[in-house]
Amino acid sequence: MFYHEFPTIFAWQTNTIMLSSREIQITQHIADGFTDREIAEKLELSSKTVSTHRKNILKKLNLKNTAMLIRYAVENKLIK
Repeated sequence: MFYHEFPTIFAWQTNTIMLSSREIQITQHIADGFTDREIAEKLELSSKTVSTHRKNILKKLNLKNTAMLIRYAVENKLIK
């Protein structure tokens, strides 16, 4: 993982919900249309780890699916 490739964002918070920098990176890659396997390759992680992050993000934000995650990310300026 090369941290210089990503924005200098260590965490993002709204009310009491906080996403880690890794969760933000994964959300950004999801929004770009990458699969878990592709994200794993880019971030040098296992696809299972990416899948777990995705599930945790959805759980933290109380969202049901990826479409809701993308909408949430756009509305809250996590992605452009």
